[in-house]
Amino acid sequence: MSRPAKMALGGAAVMAALALPGAAGVAYYLGSSEAWSFLYGVFVGVAMFSSIAFAVTMVFGPTTEAKRLVGAGIYAGRLVFAAAAVIVPITLGLWPVVPMLCGFVGVYVVENVALLLAAAKFAGGSSMSGTEG
Repeated sequence: MSRPAKMALGGAAVMAALALPGAAGVAYYLGSSEAWSFLYGVFVGVAMFSSIAFAVTMVFGPTTEAKRLVGAGIYAGRLVFAAAAVIVPITLGLWPVVPMLCGFVGVYVVENVALLLAAAKFAGGSSMSGTEG
């Protein structure tokens, strides 16, 4: 399994560990419908973020031209999926909007912070250390 895929699976596990207590808090304060909406947003966010890892693996790994095209298609297709997965429930009134969007955006915030920390570790230093002279 490639490094980006391992990072995606690890990120999904972290998001599940964070989302379940978050959904319990949402359910306690707002209700079960809002909690399910929040979890739906988290699921869509994790699916979107994980698809980036698999697209990167297909495009930049040891691959053929066909795999690169599939990877580029995955990357473009994830944007269509995100739009449909968020806009359709909003348009049809299936979920409360704010908890769903909080779950979706929350995944991106947590995953980007995690990626920044992982990038600093991967680069062999701290993201806070600069090259001041």
